[in-house]
Amino acid sequence: SMTGCEGISASSFMSSLYKICISNATSVCYAEKMYHTVREYLEKHVSNIAGLLASVDPPDFLPSYVEQWKLYSIGVELSTPLFNYLDNHWVRSQIYPDPLWESNMLLEDLQLVEDTDICYYQPLAMKIWREFLFTKFGNRITEEVIRVIHADRDNETIQYSLIGDLVSSTVQIHAEDDSTGPIYEKYIEEPYLEETETYYRKESNEFIEANGLRNYLRKAVERMEEEDVRNSRYIDPSSDEKAKAVLHKVLIDAHKEKMCTEFLTLLQEEHFDEVQRMFLLLKHIEGGLEPLTKQFLQHIHRCGFEFIQRVPAPSKSVDQTFVITYSESLLEIYMKFNKLVSQTFQNHPQFVASLEEGFRIVINTNPVVTKANTTSAQLLAQYSDIILRTTSRVKMDDSELELTLDRCTQLFKFIDDKDVFQRYFSVHLANRLIEDLSCGEDYEQQMIRGLQQTSGMDYTSKLQRMFQDMKLASGLSSQFKEYCDDKGIKEEFASVDFSVLILTSGSWPLSKQSSTNFILPEVLSPCIENFEKYYFSAHSGRKLNWIHHCSKGEIHANISGKVYQITMPTFMIATILLFNDSSVLDYGELQSATNLSDSELGRILKTLVMSRLLIPDVKKLSKTTKFKVNSQFNHKTLKLKLGNKIQMEKVKQSVSNSDISDGRKLLLQATIVRVMKMRKEATHTQLVQEVLELASSHFVPEVQQIKKVIEVLIEKEYIARVEGENKYQYLA
Repeated sequence: SMTGCEGISASSFMSSLYKICISNATSVCYAEKMYHTVREYLEKHVSNIAGLLASVDPPDFLPSYVEQWKLYSIGVELSTPLFNYLDNHWVRSQIYPDPLWESNMLLEDLQLVEDTDICYYQPLAMKIWREFLFTKFGNRITEEVIRVIHADRDNETIQYSLIGDLVSSTVQIHAEDDSTGPIYEKYIEEPYLEETETYYRKESNEFIEANGLRNYLRKAVERMEEEDVRNSRYIDPSSDEKAKAVLHKVLIDAHKEKMCTEFLTLLQEEHFDEVQRMFLLLKHIEGGLEPLTKQFLQHIHRCGFEFIQRVPAPSKSVDQTFVITYSESLLEIYMKFNKLVSQTFQNHPQFVASLEEGFRIVINTNPVVTKANTTSAQLLAQYSDIILRTTSRVKMDDSELELTLDRCTQLFKFIDDKDVFQRYFSVHLANRLIEDLSCGEDYEQQMIRGLQQTSGMDYTSKLQRMFQDMKLASGLSSQFKEYCDDKGIKEEFASVDFSVLILTSGSWPLSKQSSTNFILPEVLSPCIENFEKYYFSAHSGRKLNWIHHCSKGEIHANISGKVYQITMPTFMIATILLFNDSSVLDYGELQSATNLSDSELGRILKTLVMSRLLIPDVKKLSKTTKFKVNSQFNHKTLKLKLGNKIQMEKVKQSVSNSDISDGRKLLLQATIVRVMKMRKEATHTQLVQEVLELASSHFVPEVQQIKKVIEVLIEKEYIARVEGENKYQYLA
């Protein structure tokens, strides 16, 4: 009906049109006539449609408009291929005239081509709809659209597809443009945005006044979700961000101060659903979360300190009960806030940062550790030792232990003095390995991997070396036995089952200075001498330092008709074996035979007396006290251990403030040299900032510390000041 050629097939029509377009007639241009005929027909057809719509009542206007538009747009789409020849031949030549053709064009006035808005068939059809119909009803269409959308927001039933089709038509009638066009922007987008702002400003103010902020949070989130759906139904995707911006302005930004005022109260009362709704709203506006994260940081600080202060202070020294209670309290409060950040704040980076900063304050500066004269680094290292021991007081199954170890390494991230933790952890690890008290290498390695993820491979290299030494030890013992068999010297110490741990110097936190002149029992001397011969024959150029205060052995004591198997430190073995040759020995004789210091011998004798293996002649021990073996000694078990506390106490002596201070100075020196070697030149600020960042995996240095180390390196001529500039240069 749009072509006026109902009785002609499409192929016949296209064939006829093709002949018209290529006609060489000189008196008239049939293609031009065809174009203007089509144009006139479309103008008349659209004018008739406009006449019909003018008489339609308001309730039926939008459905009628959409129905007429659909018929028209489908007709244009189906008829477009029929005019391909016209578009490609005559219309193209008018839009893009070839100068070589202009002299042959049979137009009365060439200027007419430039002044006439000739266009291809489909854009022409859309243009005619705009000019002959839409401009007449544009305002009416806008009013009806806004009325329907308002009704939808008021929860009235509407026909969603009707608005969608209408909005789509305002975009399609600009088919010649890539943009949505001024019709859509003027009659749909701008009124939609204005209506959205007006509607929700009024509703939000009235709702808060009537129902309060907490209920409003739920309402606002629901409205945001509803508007997302409406935007997808009613407006072009190009308008989506604009509509959201308007919504954020009136629903969120206008009420953000009320929200921020209420946030801390909601947190304290643990109304986490409301807290999450506030977070979901405020994250949409620029800077909206900053007031919340600051309050969240303060909340962590306050709640963390309050929770930790419930831990009962140790009566005298820090004991296992205090270590366990304190560490598990830290884990509990951290997991509480970590869960809050994960579930309520969806691991948003700003809240993750607040959690890390807040918990770092809690774990490093809480008053509990200050009163106990200790640090969280030391206590966490002790707690790790407790749960990694076979004799742990904390009972856990495998999955619980793995989870607890993971949480310990999470806490480790927040410790400032990671070098202090490293020292204590390595001491405890050394004790577990030497005493064979570790609950398993898999768990130990899990802990070490967690430390490595935070502080790097350098931080855990010595710990890994300790495990390597332990693996080599078993092979070393069997090789030594083969050596003794080959040399025929096994009989020299047949009464002793002897094994050795070769520990790499510098990797194990063990003191070497204790009782260097210690006199071995005669029964052990051949073992030591023959092992040294074997080891030096296999490893020339190496040196062995015997750490007897960290050694232990098992003796068989035949007392009162019973044979007791007693495990004790080597110093204690040397002391008790002296009573095989003498029934009574005084303090001086024992010291002369062992060459132990007063403090070491005193602790050993006190332990032997308290265990009732030795009996002193007086109650108060002194240098004149005489001792004898208790012939009436009796114990409920035939296997017992003595002196474990002495062992641990001796090992702990390797952790000192001076060691930590010296280690930090060396670390800072190495870090500064490494930075300068890479950069060649750096300003003072750049150098300090980079050193702070790199050193943080071990400890958090003060700027003054870094300045002092820089001065030392200048004196040592590793670096030099650049004259006239606040800058340093590396000296190769």
